[in-house]
Amino acid sequence: MVSWPFSKENPHKHAEPIQNDQLSDVSPVASSPPNPTLISHNFPKDFENKINTTKPYIFASLVTWPVYWLYRGLEWGRQRENMKLPMYIHRTYLHAKFLQIAIILTGVTVASMESLRHMDAKRSNSSR
Repeated sequence: MVSWPFSKENPHKHAEPIQNDQLSDVSPVASSPPNPTLISHNFPKDFENKINTTKPYIFASLVTWPVYWLYRGLEWGRQRENMKLPMYIHRTYLHAKFLQIAIILTGVTVASMESLRHMDAKRSNSSR
């Protein structure tokens, strides 16, 4: 049978009170910096450069979303005779999402192409 430390079955075991001077000896959880080998082994070497290259495209996609919704909202006056509102809203959502994804993918493609150009330049310089 298992005896739990603070149960009624085991009355002679009690929690010992902690003194104030014992609390000062306890060190807080140390937040160590991230392990550089973990980062270097699990991310591409030019990851920071790719993120910096992609930042303007991510910002453009975040700005494009509300601007496109505003444009489609103002355009609703012309389309109200041809289309029902729920269908129009759904189509606007799909168009805005596609536009946002296309902008982000363009940024990722540009970042990848730039890193390939840098790698080719390094190879040609090292072969000379």
